[in-house]
Amino acid sequence: MKPKMKILAAVVALAAALAAVAIPSAKALSDDMVASFESIYLPQLSSGQNVGWDEDWSNWPGMDEDWSNWPGMDDSWGTWPDTEDDGSSTYPGYPGGDWGTSDVPEATPATDEQSDGLVLITVDLAWGSGEATGTGMVIDSDGIVLTNHHVVQGSTEVEVTIPSTQQTYTADVVGYDDITDVAVLRLEGASGLETITASTGTVSVGDSITAVGNSGGNGQLMAAAGEVTGLDVDIKVSNEDGTLSPLEDLIEVVADVEPGVSGGALLNGSGQVVGMNVAGSDEAFGTAGYAIPMSDVMEVTQSVLSGNPTDTVTLGRTAGLGVMISDRRMSVQVVEVISGGPAEAAGITAGSTLTAIGSTAIATQQDLAGVLNSLRPDDQVEVSWTDSAGVTHQATVTLTEAPLA
Repeated sequence: MKPKMKILAAVVALAAALAAVAIPSAKALSDDMVASFESIYLPQLSSGQNVGWDEDWSNWPGMDEDWSNWPGMDDSWGTWPDTEDDGSSTYPGYPGGDWGTSDVPEATPATDEQSDGLVLITVDLAWGSGEATGTGMVIDSDGIVLTNHHVVQGSTEVEVTIPSTQQTYTADVVGYDDITDVAVLRLEGASGLETITASTGTVSVGDSITAVGNSGGNGQLMAAAGEVTGLDVDIKVSNEDGTLSPLEDLIEVVADVEPGVSGGALLNGSGQVVGMNVAGSDEAFGTAGYAIPMSDVMEVTQSVLSGNPTDTVTLGRTAGLGVMISDRRMSVQVVEVISGGPAEAAGITAGSTLTAIGSTAIATQQDLAGVLNSLRPDDQVEVSWTDSAGVTHQATVTLTEAPLA
């Protein structure tokens, strides 16, 4: 019964990477449950601390171990809103198993028509520290692909596979908007690709939809049928550092979405793409999914492809030294040197402390990021550092691409 929100990229071998917890809307609950839900559940989520219960939920505020005194229900669950005597429910997304049944159909393999223009994305994170998977949408037959920024965030390499042919391309990140959560990719050497049919037309609550994507990151496009339950919905997702980031003006749906469908298509009844899948709920009061309207997606895409950066749109990748820095914010101590990178070529070793890039002194991670963000991959700069023995060094390096911010 514990509601969660998650970013829908599937991540392997990178702790606390892209899974996210956010505050779901209570509006899907029946009216006589909203007050209890808001007073008991939302204050704890909005404080950022899921406190007040054990793993068996026995000490959730206001209920006993048998759940008999949850507001509005008795031991038999017969008074749960919209439930039948056998505990089944017509509440969209109501959990199955011990808690009843759901009327949300399970995702099934996508048809050829539903798969048109969709691709599978695999991402190497931070020089091989992990892997992520997601979905993309082809908007140009010569290989322009759209996906979520969070699918490629932290990446050093991106590959895109065409499901129908299993042909794989290397993808360059042309640009992205980390606030809207949209990224634009260009496939190297691609031509003649199938494209999506996008629509920026009106979406209404109650419309039938299908969310299509690389469900579970298993390399197969799956289609999850459902319906629109909300428009202009705002949610919050938690970042790796524990802070919350908003996603605004989303389309809310009830559908069987799973990690891996991020960047995939939200199709209307005519098979047109009306949104880009971005987040979903996990367990609890509903199987809710969220999508970015295509009008917002295409606005970012136009800025990127026209080469016009904005306050939120960044073009291309920033420069990197090929080092991992201590997670202490007031330190620029090197904890790892990436094999084959510019730092290794210059002789920088683990335990060294960076002191300057060019004529700019470096004392904090913010200083380092500020300088590197002003440079481009393949730029040559002079780097100064002090090794673990206290000896100072200088060397000229050719910068590489940094993991995508």
